[in-house]
Amino acid sequence: MYLAKKYECNVTGITISPVQVEMATEASTKLDIKNKPQFKVMDANDITLNEKYDIIWSVEMISHLNNRKNLFKRASELLKPGGRMCITDWLADDNLDKASKLKYIEPIEKGMLVSLPTLTEYKKHIDNNGLRLVYYEDISDRVSKTWDITSESIKNKALWSLAREHSKEFIEFLQSFKAMRNGFKSGAFRYPAMVLEKK
Repeated sequence: MYLAKKYECNVTGITISPVQVEMATEASTKLDIKNKPQFKVMDANDITLNEKYDIIWSVEMISHLNNRKNLFKRASELLKPGGRMCITDWLADDNLDKASKLKYIEPIEKGMLVSLPTLTEYKKHIDNNGLRLVYYEDISDRVSKTWDITSESIKNKALWSLAREHSKEFIEFLQSFKAMRNGFKSGAFRYPAMVLEKK
């Protein structure tokens, strides 16, 4: 909605959550603009869009996918020549030994239901799909503050009671807040912003 309003973009948003689509669609009806954004329920593991785009923007989603190879293939197909893919997401450091992976990465993956890629994996997908990396910045220092704030929120006993009533996964999710914080502090866990361009 911000992109559509501020930059007059034609925007299509996808999410696996029908609830998010419903909320976003309702909120966008209040926008006083000509080209309101569209929202679709769609799995990013299997994107079925056919339009061509100037920009594809992915925020904290790729580490949740089990078919990252296909995502980069589809992104390249959907981009116009010279189009760009902007990504912010979670990465595991490339040079971790087994003990560091076990200590810092596996608790994050278990609690956040992710499989953390590395920059090396990204570069492989980029090279194999006619893309090139034109911008990379590690913004971990700025993003890690989120987990200092959330660490305070999980001191609430009512939250843990709610988690125990619902599922083991909910409890593991709350436990992973500390793992996120530790991962950032150790440097094993990174948060980059990157821009890819279709050749």
